[in-house]
Amino acid sequence: IIFFITIFYIGTILSSLFEPPLQNLAKLFEPLKTSNSFLWYTINGAYQGLLGALGIVLPYFLPLVFLTSILEETGYMSRIVLLIDNLMHKVGLHGKSVIPFIIGVGCSVPALYSTRLLENRRDRIITAILVPFIPCSARITVIFALSAAFAGPIWAVIIFIYIFIIIALGSSILNKILLPSSGLMMEITPLRIPSVKLALQKTGAKVSEFLGEALLFLVLGGIVLGWVEYFNISHYIDIVFSPIVHSVMNLPEQLGSTLIFGFLRKELILVMANQAMGVNTLSQLPLNIAQVVTFIVFVSLYFPCLSTFIVLLKEYKLKITLISAIASILLAIFSAILFRILLNLIY
Repeated sequence: IIFFITIFYIGTILSSLFEPPLQNLAKLFEPLKTSNSFLWYTINGAYQGLLGALGIVLPYFLPLVFLTSILEETGYMSRIVLLIDNLMHKVGLHGKSVIPFIIGVGCSVPALYSTRLLENRRDRIITAILVPFIPCSARITVIFALSAAFAGPIWAVIIFIYIFIIIALGSSILNKILLPSSGLMMEITPLRIPSVKLALQKTGAKVSEFLGEALLFLVLGGIVLGWVEYFNISHYIDIVFSPIVHSVMNLPEQLGSTLIFGFLRKELILVMANQAMGVNTLSQLPLNIAQVVTFIVFVSLYFPCLSTFIVLLKEYKLKITLISAIASILLAIFSAILFRILLNLIY
């Protein structure tokens, strides 16, 4: 219920309210595109980082944090964790890990922050490494958009099932590497009427923390990507990513640069793919079903976005961030090869 309300109702409404004013800001520096293109790309990059934080993450961050706070206030959250603890332990996870996973369907950023609910550092690390594999709203958009244009809904379902299998296997492997998890010990608080005031205070504190820690890095990251576009480095990026894009996924080399822009915002992959291939709609992309499904699988598994990278780095430092990033890239490559082989046998 929380997922449905947050993603398909409240998050969508807030996004529709936040994005138009933010998009109007682009008109203020639009004249620079012709008078000073370098300055325009710099400001536009910063703007894209700002738009990603306030227009994409925040609309889902707000209701997710607020509703989670309400559930904590009622005392029901502890009961959800207790009910699912046995199931989570079968794959080497703590019962409380279900909370970041649920939140991760909306956005990985608040999901990573919510791993603080886990008392044991070992459980926090495993959950944090696995959270970026949860399909967030941005990746769900990419999966559904490309599936609808080419492959059909059945392939979207297959990809989701495959991702969940990967998460379960990854959890089991990490559980064997690290020390076994301790049993669930937590106080079952009595059910009570939640304090909306207290929930709002918690929400405000967590939002301020997110904006204070991540916003600057998102803006700086956007500026760097703006410079990449200005200096037309995308051609060289295509060459660098050619072994993966062309050799592994059997895709046109021009789609290599879309992976870089997808690192800023996953939805940009849809826009940049059209631009890279010189078409107006996704259905016009010169790709077959096997290529599209392979591309979706890779995009769904390789490191999600700059926001997630920054928050993971700040919360768990460089070592865990690198482990998560390298694991996601290697797993994305392996999965792309696997699906390419299987699809070539089918089609």
